Amino acid sequence: MRQLLNTADPNRRVASHHGEVTVDRVLATAVIEPLVHTWDLAQAAGIYVSLDAEAVAATLTAIAPVADRFATTGMYSPALSISEDATPERRLLALLGRKAP
Repeated sequence: MRQLLNTADPNRRVASHHGEVTVDRVLATAVIEPLVHTWDLAQAAGIYVSLDAEAVAATLTAIAPVADRFATTGMYSPALSISEDATPERRLLALLGRKAP
């Protein structure tokens, strides 16, 4: 898998459930489930977790333009308002309807 990912052209356009997007965007959105649900599970267990900054940055870049589509699936709450100076992690969570403590 690592070899495949290392040789994939991140700018190549491919079909996805969001329409035609770059390989880079497909990979970033694929990370959303384990990344955000890690946070969800930690919150439910009362555990503080800091998400991987690189994964957050990649996911935030991919999700920001289509965040409203995630809420329409019913799997995510509508985006929350958040200050402009919020951390990338907090911005990502807010886009997906989650309020970080």
